[in-house]
Amino acid sequence: MKGFLVCALLLAAAPTLHAQQQAPAGAAAASPAPAATASAPAPASAVDMADDAQVDRLMAVMHARESTEAVWPRLEAMQRQMAQQAAAGKPLDEAHRAQIDAYLEKTSARMREAMAWERLEPAMRDAYRSTFDRAEMEAMIGFYGSPEGQQVIAKTPLLMENSMRAMQGIIGPMMEKLKADLEAMTPAAPRP
Repeated sequence: MKGFLVCALLLAAAPTLHAQQQAPAGAAAASPAPAATASAPAPASAVDMADDAQVDRLMAVMHARESTEAVWPRLEAMQRQMAQQAAAGKPLDEAHRAQIDAYLEKTSARMREAMAWERLEPAMRDAYRSTFDRAEMEAMIGFYGSPEGQQVIAKTPLLMENSMRAMQGIIGPMMEKLKADLEAMTPAAPRP
């Protein structure tokens, strides 16, 4: 289920992650490349920081709310698939299946509540405003408002789903190894 949480967080942040990946490429073409450094880029200065109106326009052209809410059916399907994979080959009676289904429903409800737009939007707003300056925001608004930008937005949920599958293939075996290592370090429970 930790994989589900990672997937949920990444999928919910898809508009933010995608914008952060796309903006520098467009901005680099319009301005000279900054000197390469080992540290992260400096945040926008208070004077050049994007304003609320720019953030609102960007979120509108990116369909941020709709994109975030649209991931839930895919996310819940991935959660069910992960549960089925975890239970594969294990004898489960109807009571156990009902328990798993109830757990999945409860987990989905908790995730929907925790990651509701009303909670995500202020955090995303602050992140955009403190990260991007006015010029960068205008460049992103221009790109995401274009037909090509709209195509990118439309394909982002699929991209994130494919990315999550790829990450599961990488992280899954590592998690199994960590689990085996922890089990090897933990003494077996005495048998009655």
